[in-house]
Amino acid sequence: MLEKLKSFFEDKKVIILGFGREGISTYRFLRKYFPEKKIQIADKNKKIVELNPFLKEDKYTNLNLGEDYFRDIDEYDIIMKTPRNIL
Repeated sequence: MLEKLKSFFEDKKVIILGFGREGISTYRFLRKYFPEKKIQIADKNKKIVELNPFLKEDKYTNLNLGEDYFRDIDEYDIIMKTPRNIL
């Protein structure tokens, strides 16, 4: 199963859309199995690096933050969308 997963993600550009609880879990999963995979994180919240200082140390992660966090989204093969609470 893990080999199929690795094969699936191998040559794909990945973006995590939303970096709340589920986005962080997705990030940790990807880092566990793909420690050197380039990952893009997109979130409207500009303070996610302050809230998650471990991102400063990850040289394989790029960020799209702020109002235009959807920019360049069509460049990715896999969009990992996290749920959003709407009240």
